[in-house]
Amino acid sequence: MNLPSRESCRSFRERSVSTQTLARPPRSSVRTAFTLVELMMVIVIIGILAGLAIPAVMRAITTAKEGSVKQEIDTLADAVEKYRTKYGDYPPDGSSWQIMERHLRKAFPQILASELNLLNPGNLAYQGWGANSWTNNGMVTAGVRNDFDVGAAAGLGKVMDPAEALVFFLGGFSSDPKRPFTGPGGPFVVVAGTAGSPPPATGLSAGQTLQVNSQRSNAFFEFKPNRLTVVQTGTVTYSNDEEAFLGLTAANDLLPVYLSDDDIQRSSPIVYFDSRTYLQATAGGYVNYYQRSPTAGTLTEAQAIFGAVRPLVSQTLRLPPPTGTTAYDYLRQNLFMEDKKFQVIGPGLDGMYGGLNAQDMGTTVNDIAGALILLPSGNSYKTSDMSTGPANDKKYVGLRVSKTSHLHFERSTGLLDNAANCTERTFLNTIKAPGQ
Repeated sequence: MNLPSRESCRSFRERSVSTQTLARPPRSSVRTAFTLVELMMVIVIIGILAGLAIPAVMRAITTAKEGSVKQEIDTLADAVEKYRTKYGDYPPDGSSWQIMERHLRKAFPQILASELNLLNPGNLAYQGWGANSWTNNGMVTAGVRNDFDVGAAAGLGKVMDPAEALVFFLGGFSSDPKRPFTGPGGPFVVVAGTAGSPPPATGLSAGQTLQVNSQRSNAFFEFKPNRLTVVQTGTVTYSNDEEAFLGLTAANDLLPVYLSDDDIQRSSPIVYFDSRTYLQATAGGYVNYYQRSPTAGTLTEAQAIFGAVRPLVSQTLRLPPPTGTTAYDYLRQNLFMEDKKFQVIGPGLDGMYGGLNAQDMGTTVNDIAGALILLPSGNSYKTSDMSTGPANDKKYVGLRVSKTSHLHFERSTGLLDNAANCTERTFLNTIKAPGQ
């Protein structure tokens, strides 16, 4: 029997493998691309996921920004506490010369009368003011302080506004015990001016002038220079918040404020309220406030946009309760937040105080400035309502923002995003529903 040779078997196997290889479809013919329907489904799914993710991301960004604002407020509050530790007293907010003078004499026992006179509202001529401006060496520059306050504040011996006080006291004073203001590192610096006569009675020599000192010492808080209203025109360094906020060029002084943002057109200053002057006894009861444009008369566009801010009120009732029936007594029915300390308040992310939140606030300056906010309810009322009935007859309205187009509130969240050292993060985060 003849068997196939080994070479014949190998040849047969090779022919079989070759035939099987030829029978397989080419690899390139296998489909690897998405169909149009599949591609559309993927796009729809991605869109849904993005729609769910973007709001969450935006909320996280807003929360982070609000946290940063609150952290700065708390850091400022810590600086106020450090100031108290050093000088034995909380700094005044400039609303009362009597409180201011008493504090300065305690903090600086050796202070010269000439230093005190630079702030005393009864000595405007000493400060160089005349005809509502300080003319030094033939040019209008800036006085140490101004007294361009309206309403009840004009009769209270007001020295500076609550925004200026924050920078003045936390910015640091000179180590010279007699000259804490004009000594080396103080808030004011003596520089050479142009030829001419110095301001009357200021103690300066001919050819000298006072300017804002941008190199202060012993600061309790490091203010960011780009957020201070310190400008230089020619050789004169001063604060332009009066010009920027009131439109009064001749009222510019040497007391800058600290903006919530570096854009002066879209931001407002952080303010400081001292508990000793939250409320002062006047004919109508004067509650301290700050407003970017506190000019007398009807509502202006700047007032409508930025609103006003006042010390926050607690819903805790005062014990024993006041027994009088004046507006001042009604205002004392509730304790203020941080009743024995202070409040540092900022305008939030939108740069606006939003003081026009109440629906019945009216349109005059006094009505705007009269808005008081209670926490944690978030209700508000105006001071003029307090004298019309008992304390429980206050006209509360919800903490809301007017959406009237001519008030330019389109980009504002009003009071809701404001932050204070006595709030959890923002006013909104602090508000709690009734019963909580």
